[in-house]
Amino acid sequence: MKLVRMTLLTAWRALRRNLTRSLLTMLGVVIGVAAVIAMVSVGQGADASVQAQIASLGTNIVMVIPGATTAGGVRSGWGGASTLTVADAKAIEKPRAACAPAGAAPARSRSGTRRQSRRSAPRWRRSPT
Repeated sequence: MKLVRMTLLTAWRALRRNLTRSLLTMLGVVIGVAAVIAMVSVGQGADASVQAQIASLGTNIVMVIPGATTAGGVRSGWGGASTLTVADAKAIEKPRAACAPAGAAPARSRSGTRRQSRRSAPRWRRSPT
């Protein structure tokens, strides 16, 4: 018990002797804790906002995207393969007993390279089929 008392007394004397340093250290700790709390709050708010936007889409929207292709070791990403047709969209649109969709909207997305005055630029075009 005597050791704890001596330790606390020594710590108190050191704090009193270096008052400015002690106050600045406490201020830094308070600011650091407040910054962490603020950042966690901002992150949770952003998460709640994204969740609300996703929930607002509803549970009745389904997107069917064709798979990806790999050519020369390079993967094209989702939607790179043209495996879906307009007939597939019409088949999805047909009413069934369990799930009757309100409609289907097929779309085609293509990418390529456009050359203009010795410069090439990526070109994206999205058009309904």
